[in-house]
Amino acid sequence: MTDQPDIFKTISEFDALISHLTSDQIIMEVLHFLDKRLHLVSASVNLLTPDGSGFTPVVIDPEVSEVLVPSFIPVEVTHLIEIININQPIYRPDISNHETKYAIDHQLTKLGLKSDFVVPLKINNELIGTLNYGSEVVNGIDEDTRQLLILVASRLSYALHVARLLEQTQLSEKKFRDIYEHSLAAIYTFNRDKNFIDSNQAGLDLLGYSRDELLQMHISEVDAKPKEVLPAHKELLSGNSLSNFEHQLRREDGRIITVLNNSIPLYDGGGNLTGMQSYLFDITERRLSEEAQRIRRELALDALQITDIDKIIRLCTSAAIRIAGVDSGGFYLFDETSGDLQLRYSVGLGEDLVRTISHYSARSVNADLVRNGKTVFLTGTEMEAILPPPFREEGIRSAVTIPFRNDDRVVGCINIASHEHTEVPTVVREDLDSLSLQVSSIINRVLSAEKLQRSVSKYRHLFEQTSDGILISNQEGVITDANEAGAVILGYDGPGDLVGTNVLDHYAYPEDRAGLIGQLDNSNSFSNLELNVRHRDGSLITVLASVAIERDRKRNLLRGSFIFTDISESKQAETALRKSEELFRTIAYFNYDWEYWIDQEGKFRYISPSVERITGYSPDEFTQDPDLYRRIVHPDDLPGALSHRHQVSDDGNLKPILFRITHRDGNEHWISHHCVPVVSNQGENLGRRGSNRDVTEQIKMEQALKESEARFRNLTELLPQPVVETDLGGKPAYANQKAFEAFRYDKPDLAGIDSITEMVIPEDRKRVFANIAHRVAGENLEGNEYTGLRKDGTTFPIILYTNIIREAGEPKGIRIIVVDLSVKS
Repeated sequence: MTDQPDIFKTISEFDALISHLTSDQIIMEVLHFLDKRLHLVSASVNLLTPDGSGFTPVVIDPEVSEVLVPSFIPVEVTHLIEIININQPIYRPDISNHETKYAIDHQLTKLGLKSDFVVPLKINNELIGTLNYGSEVVNGIDEDTRQLLILVASRLSYALHVARLLEQTQLSEKKFRDIYEHSLAAIYTFNRDKNFIDSNQAGLDLLGYSRDELLQMHISEVDAKPKEVLPAHKELLSGNSLSNFEHQLRREDGRIITVLNNSIPLYDGGGNLTGMQSYLFDITERRLSEEAQRIRRELALDALQITDIDKIIRLCTSAAIRIAGVDSGGFYLFDETSGDLQLRYSVGLGEDLVRTISHYSARSVNADLVRNGKTVFLTGTEMEAILPPPFREEGIRSAVTIPFRNDDRVVGCINIASHEHTEVPTVVREDLDSLSLQVSSIINRVLSAEKLQRSVSKYRHLFEQTSDGILISNQEGVITDANEAGAVILGYDGPGDLVGTNVLDHYAYPEDRAGLIGQLDNSNSFSNLELNVRHRDGSLITVLASVAIERDRKRNLLRGSFIFTDISESKQAETALRKSEELFRTIAYFNYDWEYWIDQEGKFRYISPSVERITGYSPDEFTQDPDLYRRIVHPDDLPGALSHRHQVSDDGNLKPILFRITHRDGNEHWISHHCVPVVSNQGENLGRRGSNRDVTEQIKMEQALKESEARFRNLTELLPQPVVETDLGGKPAYANQKAFEAFRYDKPDLAGIDSITEMVIPEDRKRVFANIAHRVAGENLEGNEYTGLRKDGTTFPIILYTNIIREAGEPKGIRIIVVDLSVKS
């Protein structure tokens, strides 16, 4: 080449040309460079596609304004495939000697090319494309030009590599900055002195500062507990990363937040530690929710063990305060009689404010607000606008009213307040609503238990004060309870001497008990039954008794109740009168309580003095006014009282009838009535004799006993936890509705369960037996966790709290309360 410039000078110019250009600019400048210096007919750069399937050409042709070169050339339809195969330059001195089956060769021929030279472009010995040079002369590309093109191709490859790396770096930096600025994580950069030097928008939002404010601050100014994070900072400044470190920060508004921290140390180009970068995620909501669930779970477990209303009130108030993160509160209940709202407990409030808020009348705005039944949240601004001066003087900045219900009626509320924060965090509001439902359930249970206790106390008072003897026995006939009157009648020093003895010991003829129980199989009760019993001194006494028994669903005897009165003296008087004249012998037979004899004409021949105690009217008033008897009988009971016929029991005794009379003082009394015909020795009809006994207290006591038992069962059915009662062998005898729902049994299934252990997985059964045995032995145990087993075979985590059912101090069964751990609050 006579006009060819010096190769090294040309290369030096080329290197200067392509510095600091983009890859596209580099290619175009190289082609123009070659055109100007080598006077090309055609030059092109063909870049290999990323998948290696073909080339995308860039062509410079100084002679032709439009070059019909396709935008994509598949490798399999071009001679360039040889470059891929051999990875070496290819020189074709005479293109006409080569097949022109490829479209690119036809195009080269149309351009007037006679020879061409193709040099591979390589980076790290990997092909990225080709540099193509064409001449209009056969064998028109001499050795020097080919060497120049090889050098140009080498520098072009390197320049493209550097340009691409720079472009990728710039793109990566842009992507990083986009991610940095739009990241949901708060990202902070600190220097070695732990001063803020950068933050993304999420970081500014998390702490509530502006960028200028934050970049003037030290990390200790936002750490809620600086001493607790010092070890973590030391780790980072020692060159160690920090993963999932949980700690607390203080926002600009003073609110404490919980974050999850992932931090890395930062280095300069020389490997020197320059600071650290932290990626923080706000987990305050999650932690508050988890803490609220833990508090509610603790409340549920603690409340199960407590029946005292004052202790329950303190527990519920404390739970609300802890969930909301406030510092004070009070517990209110509506008075059932007046409807006024009364403060029952307060904590964290000044004495002046407590006096002000201790009572709200039934018609007050405050009482109406609570009766509305919705949780009310008051922020600082609202507090200043609507609350009276005592609240402002106290320094209350926010408050919440949480009503709770008993059934469908609002019965009270928990008020909580903060002296520090202007509002309760939004995240805990759902938890406070859930707490309201939980408190409703707890208060409902305790209030119902209080009513039951009052009922039991009333029953116990009646039990102790009645003049009739009362005995309660278990299924084995062992006496488990007795009253003072029963001990006196049977000659014992006190009820305690009777408890533990067997009722068979007190029958004059023990075999009578089996016959009596057999007769009770259908009706389960007898009234006014004469029995011979044995006094403690061995003598026999006659009692007038009412007997009732209770059976389980399989008709097995559970317990018996005996109410009795000593009628020995009446029986003795009856015997004495029987030896005298017929009138007194007849009357003496029923000479107990109100005794009378009416002749055939309906006139009273005799009325015992006790009639005045029972009716309020004297015997003379009945004698003078025969219709008085009819008038004092309750209208609803009069037909039965006038036209009754006594049924005869299996033992030959007449069954009494019951009817009501109105006492002279207006009170209603129940009468147990017997009557029989009076016949002389000669068979003459002399009228009828009757005996009326006041059994009002007995009827009331029986009703009280039934109501007390019904209330206990109703309370158990209302409990939110499953309850199961078993005998000492573990066989279930009773379960409430929650138990059937939790274990997915139907009520008829209970009879087919032989042991409570069938309701846990086999692996836990020995442990259940062992813990129950410890309880029976008198050991106090906490609740134990097991895996429950439902009827359908599914399992769920549970805690079992066991209590021993005792009668007369002896264990008679087991009561189990089940806490379902799979259920959420």
